[in-house]
Amino acid sequence: MYSLLFVYLTILYIIAFSVSGKKLNVFENLFIFMVLEFLITSFSAILYVNLQVWDITGSLELFFVYRLYEVIVLPLLYLTYFNLLAAIRGRLWKVMFTFFSIAVIYGTELLLVKGEIIAYRDWSFWQSLIVISLVLFSTYILYRWFRRVLRKEGIG
Repeated sequence: MYSLLFVYLTILYIIAFSVSGKKLNVFENLFIFMVLEFLITSFSAILYVNLQVWDITGSLELFFVYRLYEVIVLPLLYLTYFNLLAAIRGRLWKVMFTFFSIAVIYGTELLLVKGEIIAYRDWSFWQSLIVISLVLFSTYILYRWFRRVLRKEGIG
C-alpha cells in the first residue's frame, strides 16, 4: 500500500514538474539533473554500501520505493529548487527559500526513516543536513560554471 501510494505521488510530481513553467533553459535543467543524479546516487551508495551508516529495507517493494526516491523524487526536488531560485529576487528571500528547501528535502528523507525504509546506524539528522547542503552548494557551483560556458557559446 505504501509503495503504491509513493509511486502515484511520484508520477503526480513528475507530471506537475513537467507542465510547470521553468526559469532555466532546457540545457541548464538537463545539466543540473545529470549532476544531481551523479551526486545523489554516489552519496547514497557511499552511505549505505561503503560506510554502512544507513540500512535500507530488505523488502523488495520498499527498496523500489527507495530507488524511486533516490533516482527521481530527490533530483526533481533539487531541480525545482534551482528553477524557483532563479525566479526569486532579493538575497534575503533566496536565503530563506534555501533554508525552506533544505527542510523540505530533509523532510522527505525523514518520511523514509519513519516509514522504516531507511534505518540510521551511527548517523544523525545534522549529518543529513550537511550532505543536503553540500549537494546544493556543489550543484550550484557547477551550474554557475555551466551557465558561463553556455553564455560563451551564445546560448542563454
